[in-house]
Amino acid sequence: MNKETWLELYFSDEMPDCLPLPDRREEYASRWENFALPAEAKEDAARRIAEILFLLGVYGGLEEAGFPVRTPEGWLPLRLNWKGDLSPDALTEHVRERMEEGTAFSWTKEEVWEALGLEQGRGIAFSLAGELPPEEREGFALIFRADGERLLLSYVLSSYKAEFIRTLALSWREIARSFSTAGTLSAVSVTAPETMEVLDSFNRTARDYDRKATIVDQFRARAAEGPDNIAVIYEEKSYTYREVDDLSDRLAHYISGQGLGRGDTVAVFIPRSEYMVIASLGVLKAGCAYEPLDPNYPDERLAFMAKDASAKLILADDSLLPRLENFDGCSDKRLCISEIPRLPQTAEEERKNIQAPRPEDLFTLIYTSGTTGVPKGVRILHRNLMAYAAWYRRFFEPTEKSRITCYNSYGFDGSMTDMYPALTVGAAVVVIPEEKKLDLPALADIIRRHGVSISDLPSQVGRQFALTMDCPSLKYIVGGGEKLTPFRPVHPYIFANEYGPTEATIAITCYNMTEYEPDVPIGKPMDNTAIYIVDSAGRRVPPGALGELWVAGEQVTGGYLNRPEKTREVFVPNPFSAHPAYKTAYRTGDVVRYRTDGNIEFVGRRDGLVKIRGFRGELVEVE
Repeated sequence: MNKETWLELYFSDEMPDCLPLPDRREEYASRWENFALPAEAKEDAARRIAEILFLLGVYGGLEEAGFPVRTPEGWLPLRLNWKGDLSPDALTEHVRERMEEGTAFSWTKEEVWEALGLEQGRGIAFSLAGELPPEEREGFALIFRADGERLLLSYVLSSYKAEFIRTLALSWREIARSFSTAGTLSAVSVTAPETMEVLDSFNRTARDYDRKATIVDQFRARAAEGPDNIAVIYEEKSYTYREVDDLSDRLAHYISGQGLGRGDTVAVFIPRSEYMVIASLGVLKAGCAYEPLDPNYPDERLAFMAKDASAKLILADDSLLPRLENFDGCSDKRLCISEIPRLPQTAEEERKNIQAPRPEDLFTLIYTSGTTGVPKGVRILHRNLMAYAAWYRRFFEPTEKSRITCYNSYGFDGSMTDMYPALTVGAAVVVIPEEKKLDLPALADIIRRHGVSISDLPSQVGRQFALTMDCPSLKYIVGGGEKLTPFRPVHPYIFANEYGPTEATIAITCYNMTEYEPDVPIGKPMDNTAIYIVDSAGRRVPPGALGELWVAGEQVTGGYLNRPEKTREVFVPNPFSAHPAYKTAYRTGDVVRYRTDGNIEFVGRRDGLVKIRGFRGELVEVE
């Protein structure tokens, strides 16, 4: 085999990016630092190189890696892939064979770089020729070597932080230990005990809150304390807590009179209005779960959702009644929203006769499409939302004087962010009309006019708003739903970058951004939440390594309605905790990595990542 054929065989496609982007984003510089750990056993060169290949595969979330090897005779390109059922000894033998093949040809440094597609300033290498002189290190950011007594890493200080390098070295030593005993690569330990303690510290999020109460309980308490406080505003209409309490009680009494209660679902088919708050509370007070039906969705999808949820009653806006004719197979029990104010008032004894919801009861069904396009109803429980609302109140500190926008679609879990934390502290919910959601000057006018202090917006809408609109009362812009494009803030807002799947109740991490950052993290685990970053073999990986985000804790929902197989696939027994509140972990399918400070960086979807010129990105970003 000649050199060209050998290159074509092993290096014809794009070389993956073995390590995530460096911790630091400073311009490439030449100052080097060294880090060493004692080696516990002497190993030959092929074993050490196999360890580093595997290490870089772990960090890149891949089962392949490659880098230049500096032998005493010169440079050599090396690249291998593997499967988890391969043994460490077999990987070592593959390294030995590949190196023997490669050393049959002569190589310049430039040829090696070209074969591997390395980027200037980000190269990674393994040296079998001792410490390399400065001219040999040019273009590299990280060089591994071992001298029998020590495991050594040399790195460019402007690219990597010392803490990252220490964690990387500890993982190398852990892999070296495990290579001698593990039967397969899937069984190799990749995270050192010292690093596991750090990972566990990120999950020390326990905080107390009232676990016996529900949103209904807390709303009633706020209505009793401040009946004249404004609860909801929509355009020129406003309703006090007393008025919302009264209207929602009337609706709850009507629903109960239809023989509905705990365990039943009521569909709510309304446009954006004050009844997003009033109707939802009325259903919840009756002990039922509500299913929001957004009129912006096609009738076919809405009918499927109402039928799938076995909705026993549909509350509908008068303007939408003709569309209900397309809801085949759904309940024929209907109540027009315009009838609610004319329902009879309820006496105290009548309210007491309605069985109130309990923390374990179903709160709402939020339908997501997922990857199949078939809507799946996520079962969010009262206790899930109580946990989220408790975190929200601590993090954003709203009071009864606060006014908070309701911007998100009624059928999206973000609408619960907009409504329920506010209603549990006596604050006012300002519902944004549909036609003004993308009209930023009109949106800013509403925020200024009502003195809004917290506004939850889609990330890119929030970004544009932060760059162009000046609203002195606004303290927090809460962004979520999509990856945030970095920007340099113009106005003194705090941009709270939230992340979370509906299956874990709205959001599970949050990061306050107040100045430009080239890669805005999604933050740290929220209260009473544990996050695990896990590789394809089910191992927790060290900070800096890519893996799938798993989440456990109080906000993990009750799975999918009528989808037992899909529920079992992604709601799994938690192998990392025996705590009853953390017994189930939800596998998000999102690829992330922990930073060494406990903040998490979002990379993309596990099923939507591609490699271009060695960089990993999402298909949506390429488009």
